[in-house]
Amino acid sequence: YLPIEKLSTAGLSPVDLLSPANEKKFRPLYDSYSNVAAKHLQAGWDYTNALPRRYVRVRLACAWPILIGVKTLSKLRTANVLDAERRIKVSRAEVKQIICRTAFCYPFSGAWRKLVERTR
Repeated sequence: YLPIEKLSTAGLSPVDLLSPANEKKFRPLYDSYSNVAAKHLQAGWDYTNALPRRYVRVRLACAWPILIGVKTLSKLRTANVLDAERRIKVSRAEVKQIICRTAFCYPFSGAWRKLVERTR
């Protein structure tokens, strides 16, 4: 959802979002919302790391969607998001890699805390 007022300020209308050619004009507005999303994901990661380490399952249940979100956001930042022909998503193989990486890194505090940076 993008407020019509924000689109208008960028010189766009909702119908303009149907054309991939408008991506360059749309990108600054899109990036501003992406930056907010990144901050929210980082806050979620900080929360996850604030949980006691003995709550392994809770921490993993929090970490996986955050790390998948970070990976998705990374892909969205580099692709033309207005191109309806191109699906931008994290693959199953990448999800499995995230899950395996968390399992491997969990015993090591330093490696665990760096998972967000490594996922980008």
